[in-house]
Amino acid sequence: MKKQIFLFGFLFSSSIVYAANDNSLLEDELSGFEEIEAPTEISLDINNIPKEKKYSINGYIKNKCMFGYKHHIVDNINYKNMTSLQLTSGLNYTYKFDNGFKFYSSFDAFYDFIYDLESSYREDIVDNYQKEFNIDELYIEGALTNNIDIKFGRQIVIWGKSDNIRVNDVLNPMDNRYPGLTDIENLRLPVGMLKLDYYTDNWDFSPIVIFENVINKDNTVYSEYFPVNLPLKDIKQPDNNIENIGLALSANSEFKGFDLSFYIANNIIDSRWHITDEYLNREYGRINMAGTAFNFVKGSFLLKTELAFFNNLEYSGTNNKKNRINSLIGFDYNGFNDTTITLEFSNQYILYYENNIYLKDNIEEKEYITSFRISNSFINDTFNTNFLINLYGDKLDKGGFARISGYYDLEDNLNVEAGIVDYIGSDNPNDKISLIKDNDKFYVNIKYSF
Repeated sequence: MKKQIFLFGFLFSSSIVYAANDNSLLEDELSGFEEIEAPTEISLDINNIPKEKKYSINGYIKNKCMFGYKHHIVDNINYKNMTSLQLTSGLNYTYKFDNGFKFYSSFDAFYDFIYDLESSYREDIVDNYQKEFNIDELYIEGALTNNIDIKFGRQIVIWGKSDNIRVNDVLNPMDNRYPGLTDIENLRLPVGMLKLDYYTDNWDFSPIVIFENVINKDNTVYSEYFPVNLPLKDIKQPDNNIENIGLALSANSEFKGFDLSFYIANNIIDSRWHITDEYLNREYGRINMAGTAFNFVKGSFLLKTELAFFNNLEYSGTNNKKNRINSLIGFDYNGFNDTTITLEFSNQYILYYENNIYLKDNIEEKEYITSFRISNSFINDTFNTNFLINLYGDKLDKGGFARISGYYDLEDNLNVEAGIVDYIGSDNPNDKISLIKDNDKFYVNIKYSF
């Protein structure tokens, strides 16, 4: 007969026929296999298992230098050569509770030594640009039930699909003091909110209560990026009271091959200020909005579109509140290795437009933005380059800016970034970018993380 032997999961088959009472052939077949000792019993002391650390602390120190390479004078100050010598630091702290909740806080501060080297700056410019300490994100979050999460405190909530142009992204104000030098993702300012996430099937519903009123960080009048010599008053800070509470709701869903989102917000702060009276007082209005965003994947393309309707907009040139429609269409292409190409077109259209809006606010009935970006990654993602150009006008003739930058990881916790920003003017000296077309910059950042 044919004899079969099972050893440790392997099947050995002997094709030798022998008598049932003859074991010699069997012993020959098993020759070469040594007796295997049973594995030593291993005891595990659960008391010696390392416990997960409940807290973490990390941060960074960054030296940021900017150099203007075109001769231009504002308020008797020549902004050619070094325009910023800034030392920045940041600190993040995270604590995880036993019940699964998490506390997170982040802080940053900077000091710009350029204002110690040059004494000609006016006091309000020094106040706005020399030093700052910020409490950034500061929140606690966790799961209330299996399908409801809560997040309370200062936070950033991103609406929309575009990384370059804001359409539905309205809940967080921006730091606008150095336009074109930094991506939008690094410019959002945290705001105090109560946010819930309710998950059901493919949808995530997020009701939000905005209880803190934070406005944009804008440029000082008659500074390098706001070279207008007008006696404009400081922007009125909105009070944190019941009347100024904002409400918002988003619904997001991910399907096979596409994403779909809906947004609605009431009584939120506008993204731009307006002049309120003949004394040149300024403030940010409060608006309502509703919008939607859609992403669709087709091969190496990510197609995206956004649409938003705004109500209750206020302008300096009229006492009539206006409505506006914002739209965007674009795509990302990832068909090349370690390269992403992005092209986006957007339009802002003011309904029932009045010509005085252009005279007082320098805003046209229809405003167009075209954005083109190429991002590359090299050497195992340690060296990255980025080219971005934004142009305004339906014929790309209303000015804009172009930025090319790159950063390199010298070590795991040390990197250097360098770039050039060129502001593109237009034939109309009143266009927004024409006023700062000579502010072209070269910048270098050295960042150490810990």
